[in-house]
Amino acid sequence: MPLTSTGQNLDICYQKKMDKQETWFTHIRDCAQSGQAQKAYCQEHGLKYSTFGYWRKRYLQDQSEESTESTGRFIPLDIQDQGYMEVNYPNGVRLQVPSGIAINQLSSLIRLY
Repeated sequence: MPLTSTGQNLDICYQKKMDKQETWFTHIRDCAQSGQAQKAYCQEHGLKYSTFGYWRKRYLQDQSEESTESTGRFIPLDIQDQGYMEVNYPNGVRLQVPSGIAINQLSSLIRLY
């Protein structure tokens, strides 16, 4: 049975880490579904807002990696000339920009997400 440097079982340490991650990820999802402001959600559930922010960032990175891994390819685009382009994010946010926008400006806007 593998042990850590402090003599703890690695399987138990890994399970604790995964339990903690799942607990926080559940809070992140619940907050998003509640429609509450993050700060209000944290106060209501006795969570530190800064810790919530840390785990939200980890959650978003995890979701991004899963999305990339699950498809492993580019997403097909339906291009229609309507005078604007629209990017729909998984969380429901829509970004509409004029069709003639410079690529560096579009890139900057996408990175804001």
